[in-house]
Amino acid sequence: MVRDLDLQLSGRLGKAKREEVTALLGEPEVKDVIGQLEIWVYQFRGTGAGGRVSPALKEIANYYDELILTFDGNGILQKYTLALLGAGSKKNRR
Repeated sequence: MVRDLDLQLSGRLGKAKREEVTALLGEPEVKDVIGQLEIWVYQFRGTGAGGRVSPALKEIANYYDELILTFDGNGILQKYTLALLGAGSKKNRR
């Protein structure tokens, strides 16, 4: 499942609009704007696989603490990062 989501997101880089990502993943816990970029953060820490997480994210909630998405000024997905905060590791995709 983690690999499935990784493939879904990597195939959408440079193409997917915010609305498509929301349909796939649901609303993020955090939205922020930095310059021309919009940052979305899905947080899983403490939710396990049964918390307030969309079906597409339930499996990765068992392995990662956060999914961070970066959209450009046109609302197109440019980058995502799966973060395991406790161990300080990140898996970046652009």
